[in-house]
Amino acid sequence: MEKPLILCYGLPEEDCAALKRFAKRYGAGIRRVLPPSYTLPIAAVASGLEGGASAPLNELPEPMLVFANFPRAMLEVFLDALRVSEVRKVPLKAVVTATNAAWTAEVLYRELCRERSAVLNLKD
Repeated sequence: MEKPLILCYGLPEEDCAALKRFAKRYGAGIRRVLPPSYTLPIAAVASGLEGGASAPLNELPEPMLVFANFPRAMLEVFLDALRVSEVRKVPLKAVVTATNAAWTAEVLYRELCRERSAVLNLKD
């Protein structure tokens, strides 16, 4: 099985470094994804491909974390520990699935925002 990996979209370098130190305790790696790779499918980025758009793209409006190769039980333990850690809180999180693996960062970001909005509307 591949090593658990967290893709960091729009997360400043210093926050990625803090997350990397935290994730290391769980045997997970971190990959800071830069805007030129935002046009690549999420699964391709998780596999290590870089590049994509020749023209630089803008950062996403807010950071997002994408978890790849995490066994379910490990992900639950990791997220519980992350909630109480000193690592910067990132509200938008996703797991690579068969459905979203072919999506780009922008498509995944829009879907996460749509889901968050739907959840918030349910609470009202």
